[in-house]
Amino acid sequence: TGLEDAAGRTMRELAPSHEQHWFDTYGRIAVTGQPERFEDKAEALGRWYDVYAFRVDDPAQHHVAILFHDVLQRKRADAALRASEERQVFLLMLSDALRPLTDPASIKLTAARALGKHLGVTRAQYWEADPTGEYLDSAGGYSDGVPPVSGRVRMDDFGHG
Repeated sequence: TGLEDAAGRTMRELAPSHEQHWFDTYGRIAVTGQPERFEDKAEALGRWYDVYAFRVDDPAQHHVAILFHDVLQRKRADAALRASEERQVFLLMLSDALRPLTDPASIKLTAARALGKHLGVTRAQYWEADPTGEYLDSAGGYSDGVPPVSGRVRMDDFGHG
């Protein structure tokens, strides 16, 4: 579990912010006697578990045994794989959209629109730095529900970071 010195202590003592649904699930199993197998995230512990919970001992005692396996690394690997697949789908779509274009302004606008929609942002656009590095210029780009931004701005207006 990642918990230390857990013997003899309640879960509320060990992790006061542990989510209520865990207690509800184990309480239901204690009362009904129906075992459950499930995967869920324990936000308070920063982990994912594959769990098998079942009633043990005299049913009147409502004792529940819990077998669990930390599957956080698998969940992270699954999420990384999904993100990679989504990125590949996006890149293929972007490639297909840009392939027939020859005008640089159309290429920039099409790329900004595709990227903005893919990322779910309100603005995405292409900026070019002038030779002095003092100003940025943009002819506009993708905007969703916000006014478009175009023209020339001082690079310093973006702050230092």
